[in-house]
Amino acid sequence: MNSNYIIFVLIILLTSSCTKSKIEEDLSDFSKYHLVEKKGALADSILLGRPGSITLINDWLAVCDIYDGNMVTWISPDMKTHKRNVSIGVGPGEFLPPISIYPKNNGSDVSLMLRSTSTCYTFSWEDIISECFTNPIRVDSLPKIAGKIIPCGAYYVSNDLQNDNKLFSMLSSNGQNICRFGEYPGTIEVNTDNQMARNMITQSMMAYNDNHRTMVAAGYMSDMLSFYRIEDDCPKLIKEYFSINADISVKENKNGIKLAPTDKSLSTYIELYATDSYLYALYWGTSYGKLPPKNYIRIFDWNGNFVKGLIINDILTSIAVDEKKNILYGISRVEETTINIYSLDIDNI
Repeated sequence: MNSNYIIFVLIILLTSSCTKSKIEEDLSDFSKYHLVEKKGALADSILLGRPGSITLINDWLAVCDIYDGNMVTWISPDMKTHKRNVSIGVGPGEFLPPISIYPKNNGSDVSLMLRSTSTCYTFSWEDIISECFTNPIRVDSLPKIAGKIIPCGAYYVSNDLQNDNKLFSMLSSNGQNICRFGEYPGTIEVNTDNQMARNMITQSMMAYNDNHRTMVAAGYMSDMLSFYRIEDDCPKLIKEYFSINADISVKENKNGIKLAPTDKSLSTYIELYATDSYLYALYWGTSYGKLPPKNYIRIFDWNGNFVKGLIINDILTSIAVDEKKNILYGISRVEETTINIYSLDIDNI
C-alpha cells in the first residue's frame, strides 16, 4: 500500500480524534461557563398549580399550569397581569391534559399538543389570546406512541425506537410514516428483546426551529445531543454530541420485568428551548432523582456548534428566552414555585 496514503489516513484519524475530544471538553469544562445573575422573580401568586413548561409567544409567557379546570397561565408582556385558560374537559373548546405548547409560523399560530390523546390542535394567535378555542385552524390526529412527539413545520417527529434501531419517525399531518431516521450513538447494554428497556435508554426530548428547519434531540438519561436538518425526503444528521450512556437495571419479578435507574444513572438534559438565533439546552448532569446544586445552560447555533455555556445558581425545571429584552426566564421549584428572571447578554454570546 502506498506509504503516502497511509500517512494521509492517519492524519485524518488523528484530526477527527482531536476534534471529538475538543467538542467533549468544550461542553463538560464547566470552569469556562459564565455565571448568570438573577435580577428578580415574578410574584408567587401568578402560578396556581404545579407548573410544567414555560415558553414565550409574541412577548407573552405561556406556562403549563394545571389548576381548577384550566391548563395554561398566560403572563402579559408587562408582567403585571395574567389570565388562565385552555379548559379541561371533552366538550367544544375543552382539552385533556397533559399539554405542550408550540409557537408556529413565527408566532402567528400556536399548536396545543395533547399527549393523552396524541392530538395536535393549531389555532391562530388571535384566537389563543382572545380565548376562542372552538375554531382551530386544523386538528391532527397522530399515532399513540411511548415517547415524545412534536410539530416540525408541516410534519411531526416522534421519538419511538423500533426494530430497525432508528430513534425517530417523521410523520405527515394525518399520522402516516414518511421516514425513519436517527441512530443511538452509544450502546444499549440490555436484553435486546426488552423493548421497554430499549425505549427507556433512548428516550429523548426534542425541539424544532421553523426558520432553520432543524430538529434537535437530547437524552433524558444519556448525554446525547443531536442536530438534524429536515429536508423533503428525510432529516439528515448535521452534528452530534455524545459522552454518556443511559444506565438502567432490568430485573425480573413475579409481575414480569421491573425497569429502574441505577446508582450510575444521571439526569442530563432537562429541557431544550429554541429561538431564531440559538438553541438553549438546560442541563443538570447529576445523579438521577437528586436535585443539582446549580444548573448549566449550553447554547448552540443552528449548525449545531457549541457557542457558550452558562451557570445559574438555582434549580430550574424549564426555561424561556426573550432575546429582544436580553432576558432568560426559568421555573424554579426550591421552596415556592416561581418564575425567576435573569439578565442575558445576547450580543456577547
